[in-house]
Amino acid sequence: MLTLNNATVTFEGARHPALDNISLQIQEGSWTAIVGVNGSGKSTLLSALAGLVPLRSGTLKRSGAARIALLHQDADNQLVATSVRHELALSIPVEVAHDARAARIEAAIGRFDLAHVLDRNPHRLSGG
Repeated sequence: MLTLNNATVTFEGARHPALDNISLQIQEGSWTAIVGVNGSGKSTLLSALAGLVPLRSGTLKRSGAARIALLHQDADNQLVATSVRHELALSIPVEVAHDARAARIEAAIGRFDLAHVLDRNPHRLSGG
């Protein structure tokens, strides 16, 4: 479960908080949609849940195996490795044992038919 209580996020130099006193609870295995108009704080909320931006006040609690995977609108800006193989390796949490990491990478290669692009630069792959 993921619980956000009375969370406020304020960016440096901003006149008003990007998030102001937000609370929510997301149950494990549930599907949750965050919707709103441009500038309403959707990305800020998701970044706060993922721990990418600090809370000025409030609390964020993760229980069990709660993890946040965040893919922004411009996914290309989130690729940091120089090969698909390395990008796959970076997607697995560091606390996962080496053998399990290797198994997960191999499973992803098979599931998504990536063997032919493993050594290619992700930025050079077709967007289609």
